[in-house]
Amino acid sequence: MAAETVTIFPVEHTGAIRNPMMGLMERGRPLYDKSIPLDYNPWSTLIHSYMAWNDIENTEADGIDKIHDFCEALWRDKDGVGVETFNMKVVPRIFLNYPGKGMCWPDDMDKEDYESERFNARLSRLVERLGQLWNNDPRVAFVQIGIIGQWGEHHHPYPTKAQQILLGDLFTKYFPDKMISIRYAGTFKDYDFGGYWDSFGCSSEGNDYDSFFNGRQTWKRQIMHGEISYNFGSRINIGMTATDSMFVPHRYFLINEVRRLHTSALMWVADYGEYDEEWKPGNTWDEEELQRGAAIVQRNMGYRFTLLSFTYPKQVSPENNFTVRFEVRNDGSAPFYYDWPVELSLKDPASGEIVWRGTFETDIREWMPGNGYRGEWAASRYPEEWGESILEYESPPDVYSAESTFKLPENIPAGEYIISLAVLDSAGNLPSLRFSIMNYQTGGYHPMGYVGVGQEPGVCEIDSVLFDDITADRTLRYVLD
Repeated sequence: MAAETVTIFPVEHTGAIRNPMMGLMERGRPLYDKSIPLDYNPWSTLIHSYMAWNDIENTEADGIDKIHDFCEALWRDKDGVGVETFNMKVVPRIFLNYPGKGMCWPDDMDKEDYESERFNARLSRLVERLGQLWNNDPRVAFVQIGIIGQWGEHHHPYPTKAQQILLGDLFTKYFPDKMISIRYAGTFKDYDFGGYWDSFGCSSEGNDYDSFFNGRQTWKRQIMHGEISYNFGSRINIGMTATDSMFVPHRYFLINEVRRLHTSALMWVADYGEYDEEWKPGNTWDEEELQRGAAIVQRNMGYRFTLLSFTYPKQVSPENNFTVRFEVRNDGSAPFYYDWPVELSLKDPASGEIVWRGTFETDIREWMPGNGYRGEWAASRYPEEWGESILEYESPPDVYSAESTFKLPENIPAGEYIISLAVLDSAGNLPSLRFSIMNYQTGGYHPMGYVGVGQEPGVCEIDSVLFDDITADRTLRYVLD
């Protein structure tokens, strides 16, 4: 006889979630100015990490240890606490020319010599070393190619075809396990790279990204991100400052471009409010509406996994296999790009101890959002309707199901347990990514119901008073090997 099953339909958490590798991304100011909190934006799990080439290698005699030691010191707060404790990851970019700060070439290289054999050899060695250090470093979310041009943005100078081939081959070879991104749509055409648009929403360039990245469906495999340039381009729609961008209509224009381009994360816009350097002194804002707007922006960037149903047997036993199934929909703007495991667990409700864990046979990278958007940049602005509301995708997101069969160990005591879901960061296999549901307990777990081992549970549904506030949980972290 088949075991009696229970289906839970969790209530959606409608607010924003501080989830890994998505949303409002911090600029790297706290990395160099330790007086700024490492997590100065309450939503951020990403921080950009600019690095000058001559800081990590100033002569050919410098070894790989110099790069290692520089990153170890940089990716910490003023007290020496690393980004991993904040559940944050870095997005590094190497540069040779930072306008306003000057050239950052190693002392034994000729400045602005981008095309000599000597430059190519040193470049090749550098990327190989970066790959050795960063490819398996869980602190590194993804890598921007950078290096060429001002700010490493691939302009002044623009990478030649030969440089695109050299860089494309090097980053493909030495970063097989990290996502790689480029500055301009239409470059590196022979490579499956993502993009960083560093004047997001400020020009017609979004149409190029739409044509190139969306046209090739790159967004399904590689991450789209960047920054809003509050000192360049047309900000009539997006807002003149990060604080402006949190208010209507600017946040609607911003979100609609995010959704059109399947954007996962943006920086500079995370500097709204207290950390907004562009905001004119003496001006004020509505703090409540500012924070509300920031949460709405965060909610609409990147992935958003809404758990629709969870079905499990009311009673299980170590002698028999049992099957658990859930349905999920990605209500966000982008996929999640790494193959993180979904864990099923049983927890003793009295002690809080997890007595058993299993892993679903599912690939969360396949949970795609909707697709297809109306309108584009024209006549120096976005369509007026983009400023009125958040538009829906023309093709709504599919509902995905995951189903796996599990078996308990023979020594598990009979009793009543809480059956829970969690998505684990592969670095330490600790809960990290959260579903957008109210069923939540501090530590990254989603308690779904009570299950009996060798007996019937008294009740199946968990009282909502036992759920914790998902937005208040700052305990999540990952670990370094």
